[in-house]
Amino acid sequence: MSGISGYGYSRGNYAQVLRAQKSNRGEHGRNEKSDNDLKDPKVSEGKGNSGKSGTERVQVFEENFDTANGGRAGYNVQKLENFKTTSNNDVFESKSGKGTYVEIDGTDSQAGRLKLSKDVTLEAGTYEISFEVTGNQERDQKDKLQVKVGDGTLVDKTVDVDYKTSGQTVTATFTVDKATKLDLEFVKTGGNDINRGVGVDNVKVSQLSDKKTGGSVDSEQLASLEKKLADVEKGLSSVKGSVDGNTRATTANGDKIDRLAKEFSSVGDALKEVASKVSGVDAKADANGKKLDDLNSKFGALSEELASALNGSGNKEEIEALAKHTKEVATRVDKALGNSEENGRKIDSLGSKFDIFASDSDRQIKVLSDKIDDATVAIGKRLDVTDANVNQRFKDVNAKIDQSNREDAARDKALDDRFDQTDKKIDDLGKSVDNRFDNVDEKLNGIADKLGNEVTNVSVDLSKAVTELKEVIKEVGSSNDSKLTDTVKDLKKDFNKQFDDLKSQHEAQTNALLEKLDEVTMALKTLSEQSNEQIAVLKDKLGGLGGQLGTVINKIDMLGQGQAMSHRSLGLFTAAAKVGDGALEKLIGLVGTGNTGNQLRSAQSRLQSVSARFGGGQTTDGLNLLA
Repeated sequence: MSGISGYGYSRGNYAQVLRAQKSNRGEHGRNEKSDNDLKDPKVSEGKGNSGKSGTERVQVFEENFDTANGGRAGYNVQKLENFKTTSNNDVFESKSGKGTYVEIDGTDSQAGRLKLSKDVTLEAGTYEISFEVTGNQERDQKDKLQVKVGDGTLVDKTVDVDYKTSGQTVTATFTVDKATKLDLEFVKTGGNDINRGVGVDNVKVSQLSDKKTGGSVDSEQLASLEKKLADVEKGLSSVKGSVDGNTRATTANGDKIDRLAKEFSSVGDALKEVASKVSGVDAKADANGKKLDDLNSKFGALSEELASALNGSGNKEEIEALAKHTKEVATRVDKALGNSEENGRKIDSLGSKFDIFASDSDRQIKVLSDKIDDATVAIGKRLDVTDANVNQRFKDVNAKIDQSNREDAARDKALDDRFDQTDKKIDDLGKSVDNRFDNVDEKLNGIADKLGNEVTNVSVDLSKAVTELKEVIKEVGSSNDSKLTDTVKDLKKDFNKQFDDLKSQHEAQTNALLEKLDEVTMALKTLSEQSNEQIAVLKDKLGGLGGQLGTVINKIDMLGQGQAMSHRSLGLFTAAAKVGDGALEKLIGLVGTGNTGNQLRSAQSRLQSVSARFGGGQTTDGLNLLA
């Protein structure tokens, strides 16, 4: 409960009321343009002459650009801490050598801009913006710099900056009626052909408030009155607490309560009358001081009388109505009088609603009292409606909470079901993967078995072929060891070709067969070495027996006219370098149709079988492997 302080005379407010009313007796609203205000009539400074006055500045924003570009001079700086730019900006050191400033440059077709990016909120009140400008320092010309606040609705000001200017301060004031976000922009208007513009530095925005002294009201009396009013407020709060617990109806106190309410109203009227008389009348300060003492005593007596009258009272509704009445009076009076720093500008406009000048103050105060009474009755009626609304709101909120709890439970259950389904899917997927791995293992085992059987068969066939070849070698009656060497090479060549074909068709099987091929190659290498020794032995034995030795000219296609050499030996025959065409037939022809020739033919047949098994075909050329 606000109590008597609701009349606008809580601690410190009464002195403000007196000063505010005195301030409004003098000149108010006289505007003077600053030296730098060139064209905009909205940019002005308000000044009054009420008593001794001064201006107090509370700074709300400042930017000195000393941290721009790391505090160093530089060109084409795009990133600034509190501003964003749409043009090329340079950073220069100030002539004093302390700090840096930002130069706003433009192009031939586009103006340079510097716009505030930091969030700065301005409360309702009067503000001053100040900044320093520096010329281009290069060419003898004047550049134009435009500053806009509120997109030009609060401040729209253009400054001509001479090229030699350095650190010139420019100021402008503006007023906002409600909390507003600061919209500040600097624009370098016109083109630019020298790559230098206007320098901006030390941007400040400050809230202005008037510090006024005047009148001769005794501060000790005001302090005493404020303390007494605070005591009354505390007493009323205590009385209200006692009345809330008392259910006995004491209608006899109704007249006293009404009288006290009127007394409070008359006290408010008396205070306003005193404030009106004190305004601008310093000579009557002593008399007003006496009135203040009387009012102080009267408030004390009223406080005691009210406490005595209401002690043990059950008129809760009437007490609350009185409290609300008092609070409403406080609100209206506070609103009418305002704070001291705002009275200088607003009291004239408020005169139509709360005209406190001597000519018609009684009429205005009576209208105000009637409105307060009406508001008191309306508030009493709305209290009942408000209680019902609050109860209904509580019911609605509880219902929403219950509904939310039910929805949360349903969501939790649905989430649990989703988790269970996911776990089941994971288990099923795991089983499916296990089954597929089992199938893959079975297939791999089948492939391994099949490949093993084929390799075994190949190994058996190769072993038989090698055995037969060894038998042939033992019976060959040739004095030239190149026959068997070429034969071994052809065999290796044929097997390499067959295995390459097999690899292209069955890559997985070929890897295993290549390992076998390496073993066969090593065996053939060993066989070749052994065959050389055996051929040497055969040559010695055949030479001793006087048998016929054939001569093979290998790689005849690389010798040119090899046929010209055929007359040198009856047993001479040639073999091609690539596939050994004709070598096997000539060798068999040389050996003859005896036992050795039959063994060679048997070996040839075996090789055909092996080649066919591995996809080599039945061509005779593929078996002429002895070159």
